[in-house]
Amino acid sequence: MTELSPPEMKLTVYETPDDLPVRLRHYCRSPDETGTEIWWFKHPHYLTMFPVATPCEIEGLIEFRESVHRENLAKRNWGGVFAGLERAFRMDYLVEYATMGEFLDAEENAREAVTFWRLARHMRSDGEHDEASPIWSRLMNVKVPHRDFMTSARDRRALRAMPDVVTVHRGVQFPRFSKPSPLEAANAGWAWSFSEIRPNGSPSGLRGQETSATSLPPRYLDH
Repeated sequence: MTELSPPEMKLTVYETPDDLPVRLRHYCRSPDETGTEIWWFKHPHYLTMFPVATPCEIEGLIEFRESVHRENLAKRNWGGVFAGLERAFRMDYLVEYATMGEFLDAEENAREAVTFWRLARHMRSDGEHDEASPIWSRLMNVKVPHRDFMTSARDRRALRAMPDVVTVHRGVQFPRFSKPSPLEAANAGWAWSFSEIRPNGSPSGLRGQETSATSLPPRYLDH
């Protein structure tokens, strides 16, 4: 049983942030904050833009979702825990739960570690954090062992088969910027390859991108 019953169905329209209950207004983000032309509502359990029509009062909807979230957390149903969160918040919650000690058993129970790092791997590919976000440093420094499980078994086998030092090529997109800088170019082209590609767009998955090369031990490729 969930702690709350589903809220009563009643179409409710919120044209502006001022139409929200006062306690929810601080979850609103202005056009200046988001770089868009509209206001947004960004709550961990509900993300939308204004104006918005919800099938019930938004406060009741969020309270119900929070209740289901707490129930799944108590059961350690991690699929349900993160399915109930908006994508933009999932990685932050995962790192916060690890920081709070939710995965302390991972020190003695490898299954806990595997669960954590598989969740991290999924959220890395399905999240909304860019490469400059501090969340990645926080993730890599959580006290959960066996970080190599963030890499798939197939990729771990490939890493073990590599020589001590390999050369990788990072795609960059200088042509996109009138005044290019290394940081902008690197952030714009995030593909990696063992094959070099020329600016004319020849042979690899970095099609259309220039490259910069780096040599490093393979152990760094999965972190």
